[in-house]
Amino acid sequence: MFKECCDLDRITSKKSLCLDVPTRWNSTYLMLKVATVYEEAFTKYCDIDYGLMSCISNCICEDGQPAGPLLSSDWDSVRRTVKFLKMFYEFTLKVSGTLYITSNVHFLEICVVDSSLKELMQNEDAFLREMAKNMKVKFDKYWRDPHKMNKIIFISCVLDPRHKFHTLSFALAAMFGETVGVKIQEEVKTYMNTLFNVYAMKNGGSGSCPSSPSSGPSSSSSLSKFMLDLKKHKKCGRVDSKTELDKYLGEYVEEDHEKFNILGW
Repeated sequence: MFKECCDLDRITSKKSLCLDVPTRWNSTYLMLKVATVYEEAFTKYCDIDYGLMSCISNCICEDGQPAGPLLSSDWDSVRRTVKFLKMFYEFTLKVSGTLYITSNVHFLEICVVDSSLKELMQNEDAFLREMAKNMKVKFDKYWRDPHKMNKIIFISCVLDPRHKFHTLSFALAAMFGETVGVKIQEEVKTYMNTLFNVYAMKNGGSGSCPSSPSSGPSSSSSLSKFMLDLKKHKKCGRVDSKTELDKYLGEYVEEDHEKFNILGW
C-alpha cells in the first residue's frame, strides 16, 4: 500500500525507510532524512490506512501528550532537524573515518560543534533551542573540563604548520574563555617542551651542558682549543640558542588551502 502511494506521487527514490537506534544518535538523522523523501507518500498513506492514523493519533510522546495526526508543521520540524543534525553527522564521519587525517584538526572540529551548539541555543526556533540545549548537556559531559582532556589533542593541533599556537590560543579562548584559555596554553607549551626534551635525549641530544673531554683535542694548537671552547660555549652558554621545537613555533604558519598535505609537508 505504501509503495502504491509512492507510485501515485511519482516518487522514484529507492532508499529504504529505517528506524533510529537509541544508542546511535546518527541513526536519527538517517531515519528523518529518508523520511522527508517520502513526505507526500506518508500523507497519502495516512489517509487510506485508518489503523495507522489511529496509532499515530493515540501515540503518547515524551512530553506526555498524544502525537496527533501528521501535520505540515511536523514535516517542517523534521526538515529543520535534518538540517541541524547534518553538521554533526558529517563531523562524526570525519573524525571516525579510518582513511582521514584527523588528529591535527580534532580539537578544532570539537570547537566548531561547541560554537554551533551555543549559537543554536540562542535560535528563535524554540524546537531547535531545546534540542541544542539537551545536546550541549551531553557535549559538556565530555568536553567542558579541559584539564580532563589529553593534552595530545592540543599538541596535535600545534604540530599542524597551518595552526600552531596562533590557532590553538584562539580556539581555547573561544571554548573555555580567555583566562582559562591562556592557562591551558601555557600548560601545553610546558608539556610540549618536556616531551621534546625526552625525544632529544632518546635521539642522542642532551638537556644539559656537555662535560669536558677527558683528553685534549688531537691538535694542541691554540686555535683548535679556542674552537673547542667556543663550541662548548655555544652549546651551554648562549641564552638565544633554540631547539628545533622553538624554531618550528617561531616560524610563520603555512597558508591553509584545500590541497594542503600535512604529511607531505
